Amino acid sequence: DGLLCGDGIIGIGETCDDGNQLDGDGCSAACQVEDASCIDDSLEPNSDLMSASNIILARGQSTQEYMLCFGDRDYYELQGCARGELDVIVNFDVNSMDIDLRLADATGRLLDSSALAGQIEQVSHYYAQNEPVYLEVLGYLDTVEGSYSITTTLTNCSDTPPECST
Repeated sequence: DGLLCGDGIIGIGETCDDGNQLDGDGCSAACQVEDASCIDDSLEPNSDLMSASNIILARGQSTQEYMLCFGDRDYYELQGCARGELDVIVNFDVNSMDIDLRLADATGRLLDSSALAGQIEQVSHYYAQNEPVYLEVLGYLDTVEGSYSITTTLTNCSDTPPECST
């Protein structure tokens, strides 16, 4: 009947009613349309290879949270170690968005990519030497926004060069 905020029916004095009384989902707890502008993460601007944000890779595993706004692409520099193996998993709500990944070297040459529909995305890289690679996170067709996390796992680092056999 639209008399109560949160009943799913837009009533008198309401500009929206999404069936709950929660802020932050586009319709406030008072059933008023919230500002729809996306608030990007603190690493912006990182929308191209030249402005890539550096993610410090610790040996082992680490996870960091980020935000992708409509039409945005995020680039991250991932500095590895000699003979290190890097796995990157980007986790997001597969019910509300679809993210794709590209991993490239400093020249922009594609090393790995992941563009699965409705699934968590993952890319991997073997570092032959100490060198940066660049992770591009983009919304499918640049039409999505939302939060995502990047989990990096760096293993098998060697601080000494391999011995040559004769």
